[in-house]
Amino acid sequence: ALTVKQQTDLPVKGMTTFTINTKKAIAFPLRIRKPGWAKSVELSVNGERQKINTDASGYLVLNRKWADNDKIILKTSLDIYTQAMPDNNGRKALFYGPFLLAGILGDKEPEFSDIPVFVTAESDANKWIQPLTDKNDISFITAPAVMNKPIKLIPFSETGDEYYTVYWDVFTPGQWKDQQKIYEEEKRKQKALDEQTVDVLRIGEMQPERDHNLIAEKTN
Repeated sequence: ALTVKQQTDLPVKGMTTFTINTKKAIAFPLRIRKPGWAKSVELSVNGERQKINTDASGYLVLNRKWADNDKIILKTSLDIYTQAMPDNNGRKALFYGPFLLAGILGDKEPEFSDIPVFVTAESDANKWIQPLTDKNDISFITAPAVMNKPIKLIPFSETGDEYYTVYWDVFTPGQWKDQQKIYEEEKRKQKALDEQTVDVLRIGEMQPERDHNLIAEKTN
């Protein structure tokens, strides 16, 4: 019988170790999936760096005779990168390695025009945010040069009851001059609407429904 034990120190570092356990040496190709989010990978077997061979399906292939306690180490880069919405290239999500990052906006629901935006001519997202000091925690802060309000970003999986955003509008300085006029007009319209609004009921939110004694029934 042969077993492969996998251990990793993700998310703190990009290193994963595979240990072979076998009663007798056996030759076969071992395939390890190359993460799509990793810009670069490095493979070593028993401390010896290996040439990267990738098959048509995107797997890293190690074809050799394996012995008991052989150790394979896969090092993956952890990079900051973006993915745009399909219908809006200027609205992007930020990732750190395999982790989608969420910007924490506080306990009060913000208006859309109050959500901070990135204003930069720099396309490299590594220049948009900076890591916080705790190396055992995945957290970042927006860089002052690209956002006038500091926003903390953490993995989306770690968000709780606070308001957050995972998509950001990204503008060049020239685009932002025009966009500010649009935002100001939207704020003016919203203020006028608020002044005329007597009450608001948000369907699907428990507390507003209780406050308004909403009773609903299911119909076919």
